[in-house]
Amino acid sequence: QKIILPSTVVDIFDKSFKGCTALREIELSERLLTVGDDAFRGCTALTQMVLPSSVKKLGGGVFADCTSLTSFVTGAGIMEIGSGIFNGCDQIEYIKSTCNVIRLAASPKLKKVEFLGDRINANSINAASPVEEATISDETVIIYYSAFAHCKSLRKMHITKYVTAIYPGAFFNCPNLVLTLDGENSRYTLKNGCIYDTEGTLVAAFGDSRIPDDGSVTKINTGAYANYPSDSLEIPEGITTIDGSAFLSTMRVFTLPASLKTLSPTAFATCTDVRITFNGTEEAWAALSADLNTNITDVTCLGR
Repeated sequence: QKIILPSTVVDIFDKSFKGCTALREIELSERLLTVGDDAFRGCTALTQMVLPSSVKKLGGGVFADCTSLTSFVTGAGIMEIGSGIFNGCDQIEYIKSTCNVIRLAASPKLKKVEFLGDRINANSINAASPVEEATISDETVIIYYSAFAHCKSLRKMHITKYVTAIYPGAFFNCPNLVLTLDGENSRYTLKNGCIYDTEGTLVAAFGDSRIPDDGSVTKINTGAYANYPSDSLEIPEGITTIDGSAFLSTMRVFTLPASLKTLSPTAFATCTDVRITFNGTEEAWAALSADLNTNITDVTCLGR
C-alpha cells in the first residue's frame, strides 16, 4: 500500500499511522514541518523513509518498531528530536541526515551514513552500529571533539575542501579508518598517514604513519596517536610541543627529539611502563619532565 499526502499537510499528528502494517511506501508533503510521537510506530512493511527538507521536528518513537526499515533520509533542518525514534529498527543499512539523528540509530546492519549540516558533534555514530563508511557533505565545516570516537568499524571517510576545523580526538580509537583529503582544502594536509593543519599541528595519525620531517609539523595534538598500531614511536626533530593524552594506552617506547620544548604533564597519561629515549641533554629533560604525571620506568638522554 502506498499513500501520497497532499501539499496542504504540514503536520502529521501523534500515532497517525501507528500499526499500519500494510503501509509500504509514503510520499510526504514538501511543506511538512512536524511528525508527531509514534506517528509511524509499528509500520512493519515500511522499507524506506524520505523526509522533506522542510521537516523541523520528529516526535518520540516516531519510527519505532518499523522492523523492515532499511533506508532513512532527511534534510538538514531538523531542530527537535524525540527519544527512541529508531527503537526496534534493526534492519537499517543507510542513513542520510544530521549527526543528531544518525547517532540515535543502533542497527547492527547500519554500514553507511551521510552527514548533513555545518558541523558533526561528539559521538555522532552509535557504538552499536558497525558503520564502515561515513560521507561528509559540502555543508560541513567543523568536526568536533570525539565526533567519531570508538568507531572501530569505520574504514572510509573523505574530508572535503570545505572543512576548516577538526578538533582534538575527533577520530579517537578508529583503528581501521583510512582517511582521504580533498587536495583543495586550504586548512589541512594529509601526508604519510598524518593529517595536520597550516599551523603545524598534528591532528591525527592513521595506521603505520610517519610524521613528515620537513618542519611542516611542530606540535602533536591531544589524541593524535589514538589509532597507532605499534607500541613504539620515533618522533622526528622539529617537533616542539606534545599535548596531553596524545598517545594510545598501548604505546610504551618513545624516542623524543631534542627540539622538544613543551611536554604536557599528561602527555603519557594513558600509558604505563613508559620507556623514553631523549635526544637532548639530561638538563633539558629535567626541565621538560618536572611536572610529568605518568609511570616512566626508564629514560635515556643522548645529550645531542
